[in-house]
Amino acid sequence: MAEIEQVEREERTVEERLENAEKRIARLDREVKELWYFVVALMGLGVVAVVIWSLWPAPQPSNRDATEQELLSEGVHCYDSSEERAAARQRALAAVERMQWQQDHLVEQAREDSTPMVPVLPPALSIPSIVDTAPSSSEESWDGALCFSVEYMP
Repeated sequence: MAEIEQVEREERTVEERLENAEKRIARLDREVKELWYFVVALMGLGVVAVVIWSLWPAPQPSNRDATEQELLSEGVHCYDSSEERAAARQRALAAVERMQWQQDHLVEQAREDSTPMVPVLPPALSIPSIVDTAPSSSEESWDGALCFSVEYMP
């Protein structure tokens, strides 16, 4: 009779073990499914974010047209994009060329209008230069693709 009780105890433990194993397997299956749902939802959110980002309109160019005086003020001038920097730099270069032409033209006109005995001195017009690269010895550093510098020589 002791043998029969021992066999029944082992069967119960085997049955309990099997039942517990089946419960664990069911719980793991549920957790794996939940993880997959989470991964799929995360990937879906990523796709939606990429689509929204690609369809979002780019910012319109700002109307940061500076006056010639502002463009030719000494120092570093930085802009939001390389296109904006190029436009401002081109306007600054055109202003520098116009100043150079005016200075040359005033000297020629002064020579024509002067008497031969009076020496003609060029007007004291300080013309700036446009620098596209940051000096290596400078403490300040700036990006040449977005900035340019205006320098006046003494």
